[in-house]
Amino acid sequence: MRGTVFLATLLLGVSCAQAHAEMPVDVALVLATDISASVDAAEYRMQMAGLAAAIASEPVLDAIAAAPRKRIAVAVTQWSGLRVQRITIPWTIVDGEASAQNLARRILSAPRADSGGGTSLSLALEHAAKLLAAAPPATRRVIDISTDGINNIGPPLDAIRDQITRSKITVNGLAITSEWPKLARYLDENVITGTAAFTLETDGYGDYGAAMLTKLLREIRGPGLS
Repeated sequence: MRGTVFLATLLLGVSCAQAHAEMPVDVALVLATDISASVDAAEYRMQMAGLAAAIASEPVLDAIAAAPRKRIAVAVTQWSGLRVQRITIPWTIVDGEASAQNLARRILSAPRADSGGGTSLSLALEHAAKLLAAAPPATRRVIDISTDGINNIGPPLDAIRDQITRSKITVNGLAITSEWPKLARYLDENVITGTAAFTLETDGYGDYGAAMLTKLLREIRGPGLS
């Protein structure tokens, strides 16, 4: 009898967790992080620290709480060249301080997937779009891609961006312009797409966290509410 009760409780917990994951969210957001060869170890750590600080910040928590469903879904990927498009953190619900802090800790402790290769924005976008196909139901689906370089390996961007556009996915860019001063314009012309898509820029990794905070707020609040 005791074993039966334990099993029933366990199954109920699993069922509740699955139901929680399948509840609609305001936005399903893939955070795609550049770890190509141009990103050194210190810059990688600044990206992770900046992303973690932004996701757990009070303004982001306030934005989530003000949204209709008061919850978002986040997945984090790392990408570089032909072989590295890796899910660092699978789909995770953020619906308050505890879940945001937990996600921030996981981001900070995530190991770098690879020492770095080329910069395949095209494959990173393709991978992120496939990941969104398995996301919880969402009012909006967004790829948030940050990079310090242009697409220099892998398939051309045009066909992949067109497919993403047809799928009604928004792609926003964060251009780190320390090596490519006109990178934001490149992302505007070749990468971003979808409703109210935008590119932000920062001139170095030291300001990455501040730029990411601004970006997350716009993505959570949605078009017309930035």
